[in-house]
Amino acid sequence: DNCHYEKFADGTIKNIQEEIPFEIPDTWSWVRLPMISINDLGKTLNGDKDKGTIVPYLCSINVYWDKLQLEHIKTAAFSEEELLKYKLEKNDLLVCEGGESGRCFVWEDTQEMYYQNALHRIRFLFNINPWFFKYAIELYHRIGIIDDYCTGVGIKHLTKSSIQSIYFPLPPIKEQAKLIAKLSKLLCVIDTINTREKDLSEIKKLLKSKILELAIQGKLVAQDENDEPASVLLERIRAEKKAQLGKKYFESYIYKGDDNCYYEKVGKDCVEITNEINFNVPEKWGVCRFETIANIYTGNSINESEKVKKYTGLTDGYNYIATKDISFNHDVDYENGIKIPFSEAKFRVAYKGDSLLCIEGGSAGRKLAVLSEDVCFVNKLCAFHSLGIRKKFLFYYLQSPRFLELFTKNTSGLIGGVSINTLKALILTIPTIAEQERIVNKIEEIFSMVDQIEKSLS
Repeated sequence: DNCHYEKFADGTIKNIQEEIPFEIPDTWSWVRLPMISINDLGKTLNGDKDKGTIVPYLCSINVYWDKLQLEHIKTAAFSEEELLKYKLEKNDLLVCEGGESGRCFVWEDTQEMYYQNALHRIRFLFNINPWFFKYAIELYHRIGIIDDYCTGVGIKHLTKSSIQSIYFPLPPIKEQAKLIAKLSKLLCVIDTINTREKDLSEIKKLLKSKILELAIQGKLVAQDENDEPASVLLERIRAEKKAQLGKKYFESYIYKGDDNCYYEKVGKDCVEITNEINFNVPEKWGVCRFETIANIYTGNSINESEKVKKYTGLTDGYNYIATKDISFNHDVDYENGIKIPFSEAKFRVAYKGDSLLCIEGGSAGRKLAVLSEDVCFVNKLCAFHSLGIRKKFLFYYLQSPRFLELFTKNTSGLIGGVSINTLKALILTIPTIAEQERIVNKIEEIFSMVDQIEKSLS
């Protein structure tokens, strides 16, 4: 009937067709590990090093998907009986019982080694190739079969009885050798491709960084003598601020003196700041601090219980963006299930076109996005709302090597971050409005070409 069956020692027969994951060649058979191997878990360690012989042993943290980590091997006391029972032999297959269950590797080293109870040791009989079963287990992990056999809530475990109940395909001995030889060659090719793709990705990253460096130094596009000077733009921004703030406005601006040095006028005081500007600024460009050309502010934190109780599952409101919702590729996951009602005025809003930058924690300075909609956001993110300059230019400026260098230089604290006041005080160079447009267009043109080249090479 084209179904698979298993016959047991007591004579009973079981139809196992539903447990067979895929079809195999007619010359292959389905087996379970007890039919073709001797397998067991390693020694349960109690930390007592005074009784027995001190020997090195492997545990699950030493087993990776693609290698064994043998640099920091632990030691423990093993009795004479345990030395015999738990000593590894060449071609033993080690399979992790917990963690990412199914991580496995074949022991081929010549040094004396033992193993703990978080590892299954599978010792094959009849010259069966252990590498075939290593690749089979990795395949089973990828397609979810290993998970189906794991037990436990939260942390999953692949118990001895579970791994022994899994059905595996078994080719003829000679075919196993041919398959492994072919696989080894293919995997070498794949490793080479992966290495080259990694190298290509690094080249792409460096190229984009260089483009941004040229852009903010005025070396990416041609200057146009007909452009309105950026100093006029900055004066216009200051005038608008003064009109809005009235007596609260505190005048501050940076200018270049007749001696080619840069000065900052703050109220009635004037200070030279030439040492804060480390490259030649194009003639029609201006120099200012970030607070001149952007409103800069962080969002609002919400504790987890309040987030679940009040803001989860709403159908209307601002999407609430956390650091995890921004990728290192500048993408944003807006539909994360958390919304802030439009009526809740206490929450700060970042607007469409604004830049959101992570300023605290491990992703500080590295996670950045330009928004495609109005959002509320967490307090580890900082909004940059443009005041008169092109929003996309500001977005690219925040990715530039110069800004990242200043950001890193001013990072402080145990968690690692930059304060709002520090960000406001950072200096940037501003092109004319027309040149900002040309720079953004050129950056996006080149970045698109780089992405297309990477795609075609991949």
